[in-house]
Amino acid sequence: MRIKKQHKIKRSNTICRMGIEKRLRDLRLQYLRLQDLKDITDIQCSNGNWNYDPYMHGMANGMVLSLSTMLGKDPEPDFKKAPEKWLSAIKKALCRGENK
Repeated sequence: MRIKKQHKIKRSNTICRMGIEKRLRDLRLQYLRLQDLKDITDIQCSNGNWNYDPYMHGMANGMVLSLSTMLGKDPEPDFKKAPEKWLSAIKKALCRGENK
């Protein structure tokens, strides 16, 4: 009787340890994904990306919102404001030989 009880305890501890190890792997993966999202958001929010055209501006603000939501931060994150002139419009004007 005593041997069966010890066997059950060992088995229970093994199952518990396996569950903890799986949870730790999941948390590590989640951390790495959040780090990737932060890196990608930083790139998208860099000068020349977010202010190139309205699409890239919206992409940057969407990524800022996603990161803020995933991290449980401010419900109104620091969104990028639209510039007076998009870089794509400046580029087109320069290619046509017009002044800014």
